[in-house]
Amino acid sequence: MKVGKNSSYWRYRYHILVGIASLAFGMYAWAQYTSLPFKGCSTVIRVTNHLQDKTLRRILLLKIESNKGNAFTALLNGSFYEGGTRYMVDRIVTGTYQRQGKGYLIQFTGNILKPKDTATKDFLNQRLPTVGDKEMFRIEKIDRYNLLFSSNYAPLFVCTVAD
Repeated sequence: MKVGKNSSYWRYRYHILVGIASLAFGMYAWAQYTSLPFKGCSTVIRVTNHLQDKTLRRILLLKIESNKGNAFTALLNGSFYEGGTRYMVDRIVTGTYQRQGKGYLIQFTGNILKPKDTATKDFLNQRLPTVGDKEMFRIEKIDRYNLLFSSNYAPLFVCTVAD
């Protein structure tokens, strides 16, 4: 009688391997479900706000990079126009995201202003991401290279993925 053939490991080896493979697949599926559907993308955003006594225009280059875990970094570069005055926007915004249903709840955790950034007035910063703000976005793939970011009400912008 061979002792090695009758051990419980030898008898249940396929069950153990299937269990390990199932666990690994489950962890991978959960990581894919909770992560952003891209590693990085960029877009140009042009927005005009007509207020009672003035017009505000923003032209921003936005580059979003997904970091490890549920963190991201967004680079904002561009101009903010208030009437005839031009303000430069040059900052790094960091944040975290959490998947909720079909969307992502994004919370901004950091806002690093670079020396060129001159958009420091409160009414300008209300139209840019600030620390503590929470936004709900839905991110959908349009095709291989383009993603649609939308809010609850309307599409916001199309972001292009570098291949």
